[in-house]
Amino acid sequence: RLVHTGVDLIPTLCSYAGIPVPQGLAGLSMKDTANGKGDRDPREFVVACNRMVQGAEIDGRLPTPDGRMVRSQQYKYCVYSEGVRRESLVDMQEDSSEMTNLAGEPRYKNVLARHRVLLAGWARQTGDTFAIPKG
Repeated sequence: RLVHTGVDLIPTLCSYAGIPVPQGLAGLSMKDTANGKGDRDPREFVVACNRMVQGAEIDGRLPTPDGRMVRSQQYKYCVYSEGVRRESLVDMQEDSSEMTNLAGEPRYKNVLARHRVLLAGWARQTGDTFAIPKG
């Protein structure tokens, strides 16, 4: 199963246009995959960042949590800067509708820890100061 994000759009379009990808862009060309020549993303994981406005006002303000998502081949891990349950972990092969949060399940403790480590490494590489839960 292919994992990709919008970060791959410009490199893919550059590949189709036959021009070099601008230096410093994150992402990979998905041209071969789009043309049916590949079916698996070579990356171990991708990270997406977002800021949302959601829910009802709390103490006169709308929550605007920052979030980070790590998508590995099998799992999707999300963590937010606000909320009671800041983390979610979903097995995308078994639960593609994302209905069951496994982050609190003891048997997924190691999977959760691995995704925290992936995010922490990515944060160090990119200078992201987002607070990643330790456990």
